[in-house]
Amino acid sequence: MEPPSLDVLIEGTRLSKFQMSRAFFQTHGVSIPQYVRRVRVEKALELLAVSRDPVGLIGVQVGYYSMAAFCRAFLVEKGVSPKTLRKSLSQGTGTASRA
Repeated sequence: MEPPSLDVLIEGTRLSKFQMSRAFFQTHGVSIPQYVRRVRVEKALELLAVSRDPVGLIGVQVGYYSMAAFCRAFLVEKGVSPKTLRKSLSQGTGTASRA
């Protein structure tokens, strides 16, 4: 879950970091860091639904090394904490995504 650096992304292109970032945003509608966060949170959502691993370990598995950073990212993407979402999934009331 370690994304390539911007330097790696621009290798072999004639784009600057700024141009690559702008082109990515124009193509995908989100910045590169927002995209990475979204992919990590979606993977975490899958793991929360099928795994019994602790929430903190799932955060590490998807690339977060701080529980606070993982919870913040999850809250931004899903509107609930990973712990709350897992609890609702286990009760069969989970609405897993915001928009």
